[in-house]
Amino acid sequence: MDPIQLGLIASILSGVCTAAWTVLTWRQQQDKEEEAKRDRNAALYVNPFILAAEELQDALYNYLSGNYHKLPGEETRQGYAGFSAAALEIVYTIVIYFGWSFTIYRYGPYTSDEKLIELTRQVSEMFSDITHASEAEEDAFYFSYPEQKALGLTFVKPTAIAYAHAGNAAHLNTHLPQVESQFPSFESISLYDFEEQIKNQRNERSALYLNIRDALHAIDKAQPTADFTGRRRLVRVQNYLVDLVNYLEEKEGFSVSVSKRRRARHHLTFAQLFGYIDLQVAHHIPGRLRLKFPVLKNNMVYGVHFESFFFSLEGVKDVRVNLQACSIVIEYDIKKYSMNELEATLGNYIHNLS
Repeated sequence: MDPIQLGLIASILSGVCTAAWTVLTWRQQQDKEEEAKRDRNAALYVNPFILAAEELQDALYNYLSGNYHKLPGEETRQGYAGFSAAALEIVYTIVIYFGWSFTIYRYGPYTSDEKLIELTRQVSEMFSDITHASEAEEDAFYFSYPEQKALGLTFVKPTAIAYAHAGNAAHLNTHLPQVESQFPSFESISLYDFEEQIKNQRNERSALYLNIRDALHAIDKAQPTADFTGRRRLVRVQNYLVDLVNYLEEKEGFSVSVSKRRRARHHLTFAQLFGYIDLQVAHHIPGRLRLKFPVLKNNMVYGVHFESFFFSLEGVKDVRVNLQACSIVIEYDIKKYSMNELEATLGNYIHNLS
C-alpha cells in the first residue's frame, strides 16, 4: 500500500475518532445537564413534596393512635387562635400537603408518572369524598377539589425571587430569565402565619377557611383512639400517604424516616365502615380468605376503599381486589387471627345487616 493510501486511511480514521469523541463528550455533557436539571427539580419540588407527605402521614398516625396530647386549657388559649396546638399542627400539615401536591403535578420529573398521579389522586379523592359519609360526617375534614387547590395555592406560594424573574421577563420582553420562570421556586408559609390567618376573622379569605375551622373543632372535640366524626376519612388518607411516600423513596433512592412506617387502624365494624353490602365468604382456609362483594362490579371506588381497610388491619399480609370477579382475597397471619375470629367478625357484620 503506497503512502498516499496510508495517509488517506489515517485521515479517515482520525476523522472517525474525532467525530466519535465529539459525540461521546456531547452525550456526557447532555447527561450532566440532565442530571443537574433532575437534581434541581428534586430540590425544588420532589423533596419538599416528600417531606410534606411524610409530615402529614406521621401527624395523622400519631393523632389517630392517641400520641398527641392537649394540655389542660390549651384549646382556649388565644395564642393558638382558640384551638389546641395539636389541632393547628395537624390541619397545617394538611393544607401544606395540598400546596405541594399541586406543585408536583406541574413541575419536576413526576408530571407524567402514572403511579404517583394515581396515589396522589387517591389522597385527594378521599379528602373530597362524601359518598360513604354520614350526614354528621360530611363536613369533617372534607375539602372539595377547588378548596384543596385554593388552600394549597394560599399556603404554598412562589418565592419573591420567582416573582421578580417573571416580572423582569415580562418587562424586558426577553428570553434571558426564561430558565427561572420555567422552574419557579416555592415555599410554605410558617405555622405562625397560618395561625394568624385563621385567627383573623376579617381576612378576605375567611370564607375559604370554614372547613379548616370545622376540622380544628373536630380534632379538639374528639377522643383520637375512639370512633369520631371524620376518623374513617383520616385513616384512609394516612394509609394512602404511607404508600405514596414509600413509592417516592424507592424511586429517589433515599428515606426520610429511620423506621418503617405504620398504618393507622380502624376501630369500626365492617357494617359501620361500608354500610349495606351483600357479602359472602367464598372460600376460607387458615391464612387465606376469599370474599365475594357484588358491589365491586366495575366499581374502582369501592375496590380502593376495601383494599385500604383490609391493609390497615394488623396481621394482614396481602390484599388482592378483582373488580371483574367481584372478589377480594385476603392473606393474613394466623398468629394474629384464627379462622373462628375472622368468621365471628363477618358473622357479626352480616347479623348487623339483617
